[in-house]
Amino acid sequence: MRHPVAAPSTLNTDNPFGAVDPAYTTLGYLGHPGVDYKCPKGTPVYACDDGTVAIVVLAGSAGLMVGIAHVHGFTRYLHLSLNEVVEGDSVARGQLIGYSGGVPGDYGAGLSTGPHLHLDYYPNGEPA
Repeated sequence: MRHPVAAPSTLNTDNPFGAVDPAYTTLGYLGHPGVDYKCPKGTPVYACDDGTVAIVVLAGSAGLMVGIAHVHGFTRYLHLSLNEVVEGDSVARGQLIGYSGGVPGDYGAGLSTGPHLHLDYYPNGEPA
């Protein structure tokens, strides 16, 4: 799979995958269900692999979200400031799908505490 964010970006080691966080446990997750990439608002976000855009939605705490179905699973890109794809689009690995956001108070940020991309991967398909 391709890295989803153009450089420069770094992993958010303050809130790693699986870390217990009340913001997520109150939503029914055991911990932080994804990987956060720190990056400035407006950083291009790319599809990790070929697939079909299954959902583009303003999803409450997740903010503006793009979800892509792949033959091997499902990826979700959260806290976007702008999407470049719509539901039903076929996307290729490395194709631009949107731009990072996550700046509190801005469109698409949801409950983000700062600018970043949150990436979820579900190897068995879309989460329930």
